[in-house]
Amino acid sequence: MTMDEINQVERAMDGFYVGYATVSSLKGIRTQQYVFNMTPENITGFLYTWKDRAGQVLLTDMLDRPLLKMESGCITQCKTKELKDQVVSLLDAIRTGHMPPAKFPMVTRELFQAYIDMEEEMVARAEVDALAREEQKAALEMGL
Repeated sequence: MTMDEINQVERAMDGFYVGYATVSSLKGIRTQQYVFNMTPENITGFLYTWKDRAGQVLLTDMLDRPLLKMESGCITQCKTKELKDQVVSLLDAIRTGHMPPAKFPMVTRELFQAYIDMEEEMVARAEVDALAREEQKAALEMGL
């Protein structure tokens, strides 16, 4: 991964509630998956961007549990009434021109997964190195 890609992922993960967004075309074919911080403002901005171009948008948490589903521009499922009310209110404000859609960092799920794989590899290397140092120390203490 390049430093630019690493920075992109870290900016997208900079938040309390990072999750996945899966966008399907009007014909039901999954087109792309994204990762971003799932604030009501970011969710609304994402939905507004895709409302006329997607057959379905499914937002999930990091464990792939559903948060919100939009089909043909309408919210059909939402984890909580509070979130749905916030998103609907923000969508109305955007539609009426009272506020612009939120701009926020996001990355593709593929780039996010490459970042996670890189981090896991770094952790595994660090653990192996630490274990090797402990074994060397124990061998020296035993006079081997």
